[in-house]
Order: sequence, then structure tokens, then C-alpha cells
Amino acid sequence: MSFVVTVPEAVAAAAGDLAAIGSTLREATAAAAGPTTGLAAAAADDVSIAVSQLFGRYGQEFQTVSNQLAAFHTEFVRTLNRGAAAYLNTESANGGQLFGQIEAGQRAVSAAAAAAPGGAYGQLVANTATNLESLYGAWSANPFPFLRQIIANQQVYWQQIAAALANAVQNFPALVANLPAAIDAAVQQFLAFNAAYYIQQIISSQIGFAQLFATTVGQGVTSVIAGWPNLAAELQLAFQQLLVGDYNAAVANLGKAMTNLLVTGFDTSDVTIGTMGTTISVTAKPKLLGPLGDLFTIMTIPAQEAQYFTNLMPPSILRDMSQNFTNVLTTLSNPNIQAVASFDIATTAGTLSTFFGVPLVLTYATLGAPFASLNAIATSAETIEQALLAGNYLGAVGALIDAPAHALDGFLNSATVLDTPILVPTGLPSPLPPTVGITLHLPFDGILVPPHPVTATISFPGAPVPIPGFPTTVTVFGTPFMGMAPLLINYIPQQLALAIKPAA
Repeated sequence: MSFVVTVPEAVAAAAGDLAAIGSTLREATAAAAGPTTGLAAAAADDVSIAVSQLFGRYGQEFQTVSNQLAAFHTEFVRTLNRGAAAYLNTESANGGQLFGQIEAGQRAVSAAAAAAPGGAYGQLVANTATNLESLYGAWSANPFPFLRQIIANQQVYWQQIAAALANAVQNFPALVANLPAAIDAAVQQFLAFNAAYYIQQIISSQIGFAQLFATTVGQGVTSVIAGWPNLAAELQLAFQQLLVGDYNAAVANLGKAMTNLLVTGFDTSDVTIGTMGTTISVTAKPKLLGPLGDLFTIMTIPAQEAQYFTNLMPPSILRDMSQNFTNVLTTLSNPNIQAVASFDIATTAGTLSTFFGVPLVLTYATLGAPFASLNAIATSAETIEQALLAGNYLGAVGALIDAPAHALDGFLNSATVLDTPILVPTGLPSPLPPTVGITLHLPFDGILVPPHPVTATISFPGAPVPIPGFPTTVTVFGTPFMGMAPLLINYIPQQLALAIKPAA
């Protein structure tokens, strides 16, 4: 989806207009060269000579500044012309890969900022205002959903209490008549209550949770230790790229190094495959492997504890409230991933929906702003370095001036994409593909980035016969990704409201 439309003809026309303006300015400057640098002394006295020299120096400085402005103007016009040509070439080339587009866009923005120092600050203000407006619009359409659902639930509980009281008043004589029998039944039920059994069950469940915690912590520590050599090697590669000036690649490898340490792979054993004609349907529930997956497993223990004690309660309003509390814990700690894909091999048409639990989306949002800001700093550093190597010192100064704005814009409004490959075995006989490859292009978003879908590249690695049209990049439906602000203000409260909403 394209959010910006650029007309190369308009850019070229603007460059022509600026060139004409530049010619006029140069003519005016040349005409003023004599009068501003060749002032004659009014008299032969010392004061007149000093005044004449003073104005002469100012005239020379005026000519120097005029020459600098002319050089800046020429460079700006040249940049506009190059930009128009670049847009024409880009449109005719029909785009590229998503990360390449983002990286190229960042470089283009930095190059434009080098030609017009300070422009990045205006872009920062515009992007921030747009995202804040989007954030407020989404919130105002559904303000405080979790709080409103809590209030709605209390109203339901009071209605149930009122109905129970009305029933008791209406049937009061019968209740009084049956009171001795009810008391006797309650006493018998209390005497028959097997407290030892439930105590044993509670102790066993707590031991099980403790064992799960200890085992998971051990697995996480083991995974970190095992992945440390690879982390060191990848960090060394990133450092070498930093030394040679490939700053964006260094940042990308830094992100991959940390990702590979925390996520060592996916358990794709939970897969359901279906075929109908030339259409293949795949439902996969991959599980994260590695320290991050172990951390998510530990996070689910409180929700399991709450569900266990909720199940011990008899049907009542108190149990409903306990179940709602359990649902909140489950929503906040559920790390599940579910991918549903459908592909028609004959037409190469298909859909892909991926649903992520709140912990995973929250993890990406937490890391998103620092990583996007770091990537913006790397882009500015490359722009400065390239300008210096080309002898474009004015461009280098402009990029240096705009670097803080780019860094803050990345922290607030930008996104940096890292690829996450998932290989799902199909178990299908030949000549059908044995594996479906799903490479998710997951974004690290700035704090204010509004919800947006992600994309993925679908391929069939190891297929006996190449499948026309693959690999292909598709838009992924399902859980959107976003920055921390819309996640905390809108998305998570909406998910919690759904978690405690009574079933229809």
C-alpha cells in the first residue's frame, strides 16, 4: 500500500523554476559586484578612507556569501532533478523487497535533508502530528473499553442479585418451610466434604507448577549459554561492518544477533494440512524455542494457577468474577502463534492470516523504538560519510544537523523490518511440496506508529518441481503490529475487554 504519491513531472518543473530563479539571482549578484566592492573614497582624510574600506570589506563578504548561496542553490536543483529521475526509475522498476524499500526511503530522506538542512525537523513534526491524530481518533472511537466492560459486568451482577432477591421474596414462605431440610443438607454436605483430597490436589498442583518453573528456567539458561558463541560471532560481524562504514548492515546484524539468541527456532509439529483440488490449506501453531519462549512459558504459570482455583468454585457471581480475572491473566500472558494459510497452486492466489499473543506483540513494541532510532542514526551516519567522500561538505553539514531529527523520528514514527523465517513441513506426497516457507517481515515500530498489517514471503523450498509465481509476497491479515502508545492505549485494553465480556 502506498501512502505517498510523487509526480516526477512536477518535481522536474520545480527544478526548472528554481534554475531560472538561480539565473536571475546570479545576474543580480554580478550587477552588484562593482558597486559593492569598488566604493570610492569620499575624501582623502583618514576617516573617509576607513569608511570606504569598511564598506568595501562588507561588499566582498556579500560576494562570498552570494557565491556560497549560489553553490547551495545549484546543488539543490541538481538534487531535485536526480530525485525526479529516481522516482521515474523506481516506478518503472515496480518496487522491490519491503526492507529494501524502507532502507532506500530512509536514504532518500537523508539525501534530501542534506540538500535542505533542517527539513527533517519539519518532517518530524508532521509525522508526529499525524500519528498523534490517528492515536486520538482510534481512542475516541472506543474510549476506555476495559473500564466500560468492567462497569457493564457489575451491572449484570447487580441484575442477577436483584433477580435472586426478588425470587427469594416471592418464594419466602416456601423457603422458610424448607429451611430445616436445607440446613440439614448443608451440614451433611459439609461433613462429607473430603478436605484431605482437595488439599492433596492443591499441593500436587503447586509442586507441578514449581517443577515447570524450575525446568523452564534451566532450559532458558542452557539456551543462553549455548547461543553465546554465535552471539559473539554475530556481534563481531556487526562490529566489522561498523568499522567499514556499513552502519545499516551493522544495526541489522545486531538485531539479528539478539533475535537469534532469544529465539533459536520454532516447534512446527502442531500443523494441520488440508487439500482440495489444487488448493492447499495449512493451519500451523508454531511455538517459540529458546530463552524468549521459556520466558513466555513462565509467564503463563499465574494464569494456570488462577484457572485451577477458579475451577474449584461452585457456579456463582464470585466464580464469574474469578474467571474474568483469569481471562485477563491469560490474555496478557498467552504467547500462542497461529498461522492460517490457503494457496491455490494453479492460480498462485492465496491468503495468510497470522495471530500473535499479546506478549509477542508487546516484545516487538518494546524493542521497536530503540531499534528504529538506532537504524535512523546509522542511516544518517552513512549519509554524512558518503557526502564527505564525495566532497559535498555542505551536504554533510546538513545531514549532521538533521541527524537528531531523524533519530527522534525513528524513535517515534518509523519502522525497521527484520525477517523471521518459519519452515512448516506439509507431509504431502511428491510431487506436492514437502515444506511451506513463511518468512514474516516483522516490524520494529516507533512509539507512535499506528496499527498496520505485516507482510510475508511465501515459498516452497525443496519442491520437486518449481511452482510458478513463488516465492511471492503477501499481506498478512490477523494481528496488527504497532508502536507502544497505540498498543497500551487502544489495543491491549480492547483485548482485555473482549476477555471479560460475557458470552452471548
